[in-house]
This record gives sequence, C-alpha cells and structure tokens, in this order.
Amino acid sequence: MSLINYLNTLLRSAGPMIAIYKKVVADMPKEKDAIKVVILEDDDLLRELLGEWLGSQSDITVIDQFATAIAFASATEGSVKDADILIIDVVLPDGDGVETALASMQQNGTSPGLIVVSGQANVHLFERLSNQMEGGWAFLLKNSNGLANLRQAIAAVRSGFVMVDPQLKRLSANESNEFALTDQETSMMQLVAEGKANAVIAHEVFASEKTVERVLGHVYQKYGLVGTSKTENPRVKATLIFRGLAK
Repeated sequence: MSLINYLNTLLRSAGPMIAIYKKVVADMPKEKDAIKVVILEDDDLLRELLGEWLGSQSDITVIDQFATAIAFASATEGSVKDADILIIDVVLPDGDGVETALASMQQNGTSPGLIVVSGQANVHLFERLSNQMEGGWAFLLKNSNGLANLRQAIAAVRSGFVMVDPQLKRLSANESNEFALTDQETSMMQLVAEGKANAVIAHEVFASEKTVERVLGHVYQKYGLVGTSKTENPRVKATLIFRGLAK
C-alpha cells in the first residue's frame, strides 16, 4: 500500500469521527523534547495527511507546512531554522525541494535531518545528498512506503544515519567481482542501509559490536573506501554502493 493510500485509509476510516480525532490530536500532550518537523510537499492531500499523522505522534510536533519552494525559503530564518527534521518533496512547481532545503541549511548554519519523499530517484540526487548533507538523511519512495518506513527514517536521521527505501531498485550496476560480498557482509550492509546503528545490528545478527565493525571494515576495503573518511563518510558511501546508487 502506498504512503498516501495508507495515510488516507488511516485517517478516513473514522468517518464522522474525524473531527473528534483532529481535536484529540490537537489536545494530545507532547513530550518535552518533541521532534520539530517541517514539511515541504506540493500535493495538498499528501501534505495534509502527513501533517495529521505526524501530529498524532506524542514525540513529534509539526511546526510548519509548505506547498512551494518560495514559501519554504521565506521561512528560512523562522520555522525552518527551528526544525529538527525537514520532510521534503523533490519536484515542486517552482523549484527543486532538495536544493531549497540545502540552501536554507547553509544560510542558517544548521544541520537538521532530511527526509526526501519522492516518486523518482536518480544517481545525481544521491550524490548531492551524500556530498552536501552533514547530518542524517533518508530517501523514501512516495508510492511504496507505509508508516513503518517513515518512523524508521525519522529514527535514522535523528541518529545521524542514512536510510534508503528498501523498495528502491538499483540505479547503477557494479559488475566487478571485487565488490562481491559474503553472506555475512551482505546481511550487515542491508541493516546499515536501513539506517541502523552498529549496536542494533550486533543485536539482530547475534554478534558483538567489534565483529560488526570488523565486517564493515572489510566491506569498506572492497569498496575502496579505506582512508577516505576525511573527505567522505565511508558508511554513507558504502550504503549507496551497496544499493547500486553510486559507483
């Protein structure tokens, strides 16, 4: 079920109770350190549904929503500056959502988490995110995600990790045998691509964190990433190579 259909079903299943639902959400107490979210999405229905669902979470506060790049940019020194996470569509009627978000971060000197929700992806997009994002980021396909992936993406970017939609097909192919991974390396890289920390990976594969670090170190060697940490994050680059999103 697509993200928009899931949200639509969830919020409309209450029928005549939707007004009561909205009031309950509005009155629901938030955690003291609730995650502040700003949404940039030109699809009115999806933006509204995202706002409603995120606002229903006790640990999340939606502080602003925008439909255009111009409106978002006008709030760069306001609500956008205060956001912990930006949820951004790429293609907007008046510009590029990712470029707009990155420009606001540079102007403010802030590094909020970035979740890109889009119906399309390309290698250039991932190169931009990998090269320009200092904090955590995630990419979710607009037409394939349920709420579980969105919550997982929020957790990942808040921890400074990268997450790529598990339904996203490879955008480039690496045929070289030097990139062939063992079963253990593959299973761990799959968890890395889901935005999980080494401690979580160790728990899921029944291994120590040192073992996880050692295995990932072997992956970085195979991908030619050893000694590149000063210029790029090997964990991010390895994730993109593993998913076929970079060479």
